[in-house]
Amino acid sequence: MIVSLGWLFIQAVNKASPTAQELPRGELTEIKVGKAQFFVEIADNFQLRAKGLSGRDSLEENAGMLFTFDKPDTHSFWMRGMNFPLDLVWINGDRVIGFAENAQPDISASPQIYQPDEPVDKVLEVNAGLVKKRGIQVGDLLEWEKSN
Repeated sequence: MIVSLGWLFIQAVNKASPTAQELPRGELTEIKVGKAQFFVEIADNFQLRAKGLSGRDSLEENAGMLFTFDKPDTHSFWMRGMNFPLDLVWINGDRVIGFAENAQPDISASPQIYQPDEPVDKVLEVNAGLVKKRGIQVGDLLEWEKSN
C-alpha cells in the first residue's frame, strides 16, 4: 500500500514537473574564492537547485554554479544526470569549510551522496580538478555581490 501511494505520488510529480529544457537558468554573477575567479549561475530556488548542472554536456573552464540556501544544513548532492565530473566546494557564511573533489557522473540506482561534514549555506560546483589547480583551500573567503 505504501509503495503504491509512493509510486502514484512520483508519477503525479513527474507529470506536473517541467522538462529539463523548460527549467529556468540561474542569475549569472562573478565570484572570487581565495584567488580563483569564476563566472557562476546562482541556484537560489528549489527548481534551480533541483536541476543544477545535470543534463549539460560540459562547463566552461571558469564557469560554475553557486547553490545558496536560506539556512546552513548538511545539504546533500548527487551526480545523477551529470555528463562530466565536478569539484564541490562547501561554504558556510563566506568561508570555505571543505570539498568533495572529482565527483563522477553516476547512473546507478543508488547514486553516491555527497555531503559536507558540517552545515553549509552555499555550495560551489566547478569542473573537477579546479580546486587543486586554482589552489582553493579551507578557510578561503568567498567574495561576491549578492543581488536583492
